[in-house]
Amino acid sequence: MRKILPSLVLGLGLATSALGQDVGLLNDDFKVSYYGEVSANGVAHPDYNYNYTSAWLSLSVEWKNKVRAVLTTSLTTIFEENRVKLEDDFSLEEFITEAYIEIKEVGGSPVAIIVGKRSIPFVKSVEAMPVFGNNPVSEMYDIDEVFGLTVKLDQGLFGLFDSAEFSAFETEAGDMSIGSINGVSVKLSKELSKNVVVNAGLARMDSDNNPLGTEGRAILGVIGKSDDGDLVGWVNGMLFSNNPQYPNSDFALTAGVKVQVTKSTDVVVEMTYVEKEVMQYAIGTNTALTSRITVGAEVRYNDYEDARDDEIVFGVNARYTFGVDGYAPNDEYLFDNM
Repeated sequence: MRKILPSLVLGLGLATSALGQDVGLLNDDFKVSYYGEVSANGVAHPDYNYNYTSAWLSLSVEWKNKVRAVLTTSLTTIFEENRVKLEDDFSLEEFITEAYIEIKEVGGSPVAIIVGKRSIPFVKSVEAMPVFGNNPVSEMYDIDEVFGLTVKLDQGLFGLFDSAEFSAFETEAGDMSIGSINGVSVKLSKELSKNVVVNAGLARMDSDNNPLGTEGRAILGVIGKSDDGDLVGWVNGMLFSNNPQYPNSDFALTAGVKVQVTKSTDVVVEMTYVEKEVMQYAIGTNTALTSRITVGAEVRYNDYEDARDDEIVFGVNARYTFGVDGYAPNDEYLFDNM
């Protein structure tokens, strides 16, 4: 019984995406879309160098803008040494990173329900740096690949917020079965003006896999931009407890700014502080080569508060995005007609 829901969601996603190949089988009430990304990253660390490729593809089928089925696959598992290969130990659970159904309207009210396996973000993060994963707290913004139920309100809490999301989920990530629902989160958003948005999030996670006990997270963030969008700034403050990555800390702060210096190039400056651990200073640049291809480079300086030596870490990224109705192409880029 524990695998009934994921099996239904997975089966629906596969069936509807297959039907979408033949438009004669789907009328105008159905909308089939796909989008994805292939990203190549390289990191130069004082003690080691490494590179990796990540890729994913998401398929969705929507009916009358009311019900949507989504299936997202991780293509990373079939990349090996810069070539595609299906491994002997191929895991379907690692391959399927999202499989969920979204009911966009309930009884004519601005309420949506999402059920299935997906990543549950409990606050909005600005992932402007070329290799966002090199940020010390990058993994704390999302709760990845868990089964859960989310209720979304477009007019959150009687108009106090523009949107509100309430989620209950399991904390055992990555598999295709439903375990114990032992995590909850709240995500809130309020637009103070056309240029300023405030985001807040709370999460509590009980897990047998966390020797520290129940983990808690609370984030308050502000994102602002200029009228023309050429300048974007953000600040996120985070309180947390019993985090396995930083067991001796309970506070982190990230602040950054992104400036469009040419029609196709952005420069990003970001600072992240983790209490009793590290102060990180970072600068990076992203350039849109075509409407689908972006390349970037960054450098980060880690000033550790413990006995570790300070270090400089370099990173490069090349990203290719594709799809219909699901991705935002680069509006301005260097090379036209490509």
